[in-house]
Amino acid sequence: MLDDTQEKKGLTFAEIRRLGSFMFTRRNIKRRSPQNKSCSICFTDFEEKERVTVLHCKHTYHTECLRPWLKKNKTCPLCRISLK
Repeated sequence: MLDDTQEKKGLTFAEIRRLGSFMFTRRNIKRRSPQNKSCSICFTDFEEKERVTVLHCKHTYHTECLRPWLKKNKTCPLCRISLK
């Protein structure tokens, strides 16, 4: 639990939802983020119909891998660009 002197370091639930996500398909990933073929958090290749999130920096992650990170951090896990 955070006390009055600490502030939450991650994004809020609403901010995470605003990032959006979509079902991975080979066709739509080439259009949205052509250089990403795997999640940099779990190191697993993206599979058809998995839910993924593309950040503003164009790095792509499994949505389920990215959410825990974003609850604690306000940056891209790979390049550390601010997501605020």
